[in-house]
Amino acid sequence: NEISKEKVQTIFDQVEAGTLTKEEAMKQLDEALGLKDDKNKVSGPASKPVK
Repeated sequence: NEISKEKVQTIFDQVEAGTLTKEEAMKQLDEALGLKDDKNKVSGPASKPVK
């Protein structure tokens, strides 16, 4: 949805600006996208597909 896209863009902008670390950004992305299930987390292992 549009709200998630805006949140994601804001988070990426903060990482680019150096105000967020990548680790903090991953946590915020998980929260912004509402991904509570570990296997779907952006910050999870790279070997697991994100749906």
